[in-house]
Order: sequence, then structure tokens, then C-alpha cells
Amino acid sequence: METATDPAPNGWDAALAFGLDALNKLPHSKISISAEKVTVTAIADSPEEKRNYETELARAAPAGLTVGVEISSPRPVITPFTLRFVIDESGPRFDACSADTAKARDAIVSAAVAAGVTGKVNCTIGLGVPSPSWADAATLGIAAVKALGKGSVTFSDADVTLLATTDTPQAVFDRVVGDLGAKLPDVFSLEATLPEKTKTAAQDGPVEFTATLDAKGHVDLRGRLTDDRMHNAVDSFARAKFGATNVFTATRTDEKLPDGWPERVLAGLDSLALLHTGTLLVQPDMVVVTGVSGAQDAQDHISRILSDKLGKGQAFSIKVTYDKRFDPLAGLPTPAECIAAIKAAIAAQKISFDPGKDTIAPGSAPTLDRIAAEVKKCPTVAMEIGGYTDSQGSPEMNLALSQARANAVLSALSTRRVDTGNLTAKGYGEANPIADNGTDVGREANRRIEFKQNSAAAPEAVVTPDATPPDAATPDATNPDVATPDVATDGSGDASVDSGATDGISSEPPPDAAAGAGDGAVIGDGSAAPSAPTIRPKKRP
Repeated sequence: METATDPAPNGWDAALAFGLDALNKLPHSKISISAEKVTVTAIADSPEEKRNYETELARAAPAGLTVGVEISSPRPVITPFTLRFVIDESGPRFDACSADTAKARDAIVSAAVAAGVTGKVNCTIGLGVPSPSWADAATLGIAAVKALGKGSVTFSDADVTLLATTDTPQAVFDRVVGDLGAKLPDVFSLEATLPEKTKTAAQDGPVEFTATLDAKGHVDLRGRLTDDRMHNAVDSFARAKFGATNVFTATRTDEKLPDGWPERVLAGLDSLALLHTGTLLVQPDMVVVTGVSGAQDAQDHISRILSDKLGKGQAFSIKVTYDKRFDPLAGLPTPAECIAAIKAAIAAQKISFDPGKDTIAPGSAPTLDRIAAEVKKCPTVAMEIGGYTDSQGSPEMNLALSQARANAVLSALSTRRVDTGNLTAKGYGEANPIADNGTDVGREANRRIEFKQNSAAAPEAVVTPDATPPDAATPDATNPDVATPDVATDGSGDASVDSGATDGISSEPPPDAAAGAGDGAVIGDGSAAPSAPTIRPKKRP
């Protein structure tokens, strides 16, 4: 580190604060800061966490500051390993792009650019490539489509399907197919198709099946199916995908439909289910999926479904656009917003426990309902539920009680259908007090549950029980909620829940406590002391 006496440039303080905040939020990261630009390089644990980090950084960036973000995540397993390149009336594009290395991705993208692709190209680097020669085969396939002028090439693992258009001259088709077949690595198997000219439809209408998905999730199924058995199968499949009450089926039977018709219809419906709105058209020589999705990789997934289910050599078309408004990840709250929302729920009404126990009081159910609703909005945020007690009782007993109470809150959220995979429960006992344990109000504040972001980079708290004997003063357990219900915080911004019950249970009463208690006196766990006097043995002479 170096120091300088020169005045800081304009924007330096805001850039520095943003960079340090990013460093704190991203466990594995490197941050480069200047007054004009902050560059963030980091590693995420999953693609979902990667997108969450990117969204959070974009929201937090100060106005006028340029932010460069490069976050990597573990490579996904892609099965089948798929690439689909298309040139049609809309121009050249990828419906799906997969690569096994960055070098392979760059080679594939370069081939696509040479074929006329413009703008940003998304090509997923993943595991499961069928051959080290994947990039060589893919670039050859892309060049073949360019040579045809229009058409598509689909790689599904080692199966390659080259599809021309009806306007492709036979001589051009033969030359391109011959060149591609000779140059492809041995592991790849090529099937090329030159479609026949479309024939005029019969008087009884076109041979097709259609499905239309609207913005409310309703699906209309129309067209032709082979028989009643297929009608029932398709109707049941659609209801399973879109909801039992959202499907309207108005189809007719046609026993003369081509082989493989059921597979084509079901694969199309499986693809349509990935969209927000869209249409499916199934014809004897083509399956067309068109629509809008809130998933950036919807085209990739649809390409894998159709190439896998339809089989080698089958033609399909995908025209799907991404709309951020329907992206559930784009609208996810940041970790800070998640904690703030839980904190607000806690501020409205605290969580209480039965005195000296881990049983949550029935009156705390509304608070748990609100917390559950907020946690469901934050599926990618790892959070810790921390339990704390006051200093009454032995450190060992308090540590066990705090852990039991944290576990009870975790269990209560689970029963409310919260995915608890990103939640952990940890008891801290009487550690980290936020108020004076020498007063009733202070002990009330220290009995609490805290929600905080569980960062992998943060060192795990070490709980060391205090060896000092607990304070002999007996807390007032007759009204455990006597203290203020306000949310207590430790200044870290983490949400805190007042446990609302006396924790300390002394291993033995203070001297003469029983003698001075009288009938019905209350001791540490809130139970009544015995009314009979204590009989002590006489001292030995």
C-alpha cells in the first residue's frame, strides 16, 4: 500500500466505497479501482449465483461510474452436447451453442462471424463433449450452412444433421454435403436432407398439430392426433406441464398420420412449456416453436429437447426471444434487500419461545409466515439463523438452548414450504451480547434470533463459553415479554429477533434463594418453587 498527498480525483470516494463493498459481498474476487472505472473479477458457486451477483453489482453502481464485471461459475454438464446454427430470412444465428473450452468457443464464434453473425454471441462452456474435435466439426458445419446460403446444422453429441431449404439447388447441396462428409472427424455421423417442394394441402385441411400458450398460462391444443389413446396421452401430458385447469383440447383423429407423430407432439409441448407465451406447430416435415421466454438460455434448452427427442435428421425451427420482464432471476432482490425485508417482518412482531425451552410460542406464527415469504424470494441467498441467550445459567446449557431455538426456527420455515438448502442454524449461547446482562431489559434484548447473510469468506464465529460463574440474580420469568419488543441489532445490519423468553436456568439456586422465595416463588426456568421449607442437615460437631 502507498499513500499520496495529492487530492483525490472526482468520483474516487464513491468508486472506492463501491469497490470495497463488492469485495465484501463476493467471497472469491479481485477488485481494481480507479476514479472512472471499477473492474470486478470473481468466482461464483453456480450460474444462478453468478447472475445474482451481476444484478446486485449493477444496482449498486454509482451514477457515472463504469463497472466491468467478469464472474465465472462452475461449468455445467450439457447433455446432449448441442450446437445449432441457422441461416434463414432473419439472418444467421445460433439457436444453441456449446463448447468444451474457451479456445473451442472462440473458434466457433469466429466461424459464425465469418458466416455473417453480428452482435454478442452466447456460447456455453460445459462438460460432456463427445469428442476433442468438437470445435473442428462445429466450424465445418457452420461453413457448410454458409455455403448453402440458407439452412441449418444441428449437432447432438456426435450426430450431425444438415438441413437445406427447398430453394437449394441439387448440385450445390451435393457439393456441400460431399465436402462436409469428407472433412468431419471420424466420430461424427452426418445426415443431410434436401426437402421436397411443399405440396398443396388436401381439401380436408393441413396435416398439423398446434398449441398456443397465452400470458395467463392457458393452452389451446388443436389439430390432428392418431387416435383416442394418443388424445388422452397428449391431454394428460399437457395438464401435467401447464396445469390441470389451464388446458383446452379440441383435436381430431387421423389414423394416416406419419410415423413418429406422437413423439413430435410431445417433444413440442415439452419445449413450449419453457416459454412465457408462444406457439407450437407440428407438421410431417417440420416442428416450429415460436414465442417469448424469461430464460436467456431457453433456445439452448429447446434445441436439446428437439434434437434429442425427434432424432437424427429431423427438421425443426426455433424462434424464441428473451424478455427480461419475465426473468425470475433478473427480479431477485439483493442479499441486502433480503435481510432488510426479514428485518422489517421481525420489527412488526417478534418471535417468542416458551421460557427455558425451544418451543416457539403460537403468537409468533404470523412473523414466521412473513419471514418464510421473504426467504422464498431469495432462493440464491445463503443465510444463517443464529440463536443467542442471556448469561443466566451455565454457558454449556445456554449454548445448547440457543442451538435448539435456531433449529426450531429453521424447522418452522421448512414446514412453511421454504427450501432450506441455503439456510443454516447455529447457536451462539450467551456470546456477543448486545445489551447489559445485569438488567432485566438487557437480558431480554440478548435473548434473540438473528438472520444474516452466510458468506463463505467470513470466518466462522468461535463460541467460547465464559468460565465465570453465572450471575446469581434470578430473572423475572413471570412475564417474559415485559421488555420492549423492538428489534435489537448489533450494528451489522443483520436482522434480529427477540426470543421473548427467559433463558437462564441456574445449575443451582443462589444461597438462601429457596428460603427467601416463599410460596409460589419463581426460579430461573419460570416454574414455581416448592412451598415446603427446605430441611438442611445439622452441622457435624
